Amino acid sequence: MATYNINITNNGSTSFVFTGSHSGGALNSSNDPSLTFDAGDVVNFTFNQSSMHPFLIRQGSSTVFGPYTSGTQSWNVSAGSYTYICQNHSSMQGSISVAGSATTT
Repeated sequence: MATYNINITNNGSTSFVFTGSHSGGALNSSNDPSLTFDAGDVVNFTFNQSSMHPFLIRQGSSTVFGPYTSGTQSWNVSAGSYTYICQNHSSMQGSISVAGSATTT
C-alpha cells in the first residue's frame, strides 16, 4: 500500500491538469493522464480547478468519488477500472486502472 498526492487544476474546458505521482511515476502538469494504482493505495487529491469543472470518478455508470472542485479529499482505492471525468465537460476525462493487489519490485 502506498499513499499518493495529486494536485488537480484545469486547462480551460479542454483537460484536467495533474501534478504529483501515481504508481506509474511522476505527473508533471500532465493533461488528462491515464493513472495506475494498486488496491489498498490511498490517493489524496487536492482540487484547485474552476467550479465549472467538478471532478468525479466513475466505475461503469456509478459515481464512486466526487464531485469535487476544491479542498483535499482522499480516495481509498479498490481494484477495478475507473474513469475520471468533468461533470460538465465529457471531453475532460481519463482512465484509472487499479491492480488487484500491491506490486513489489
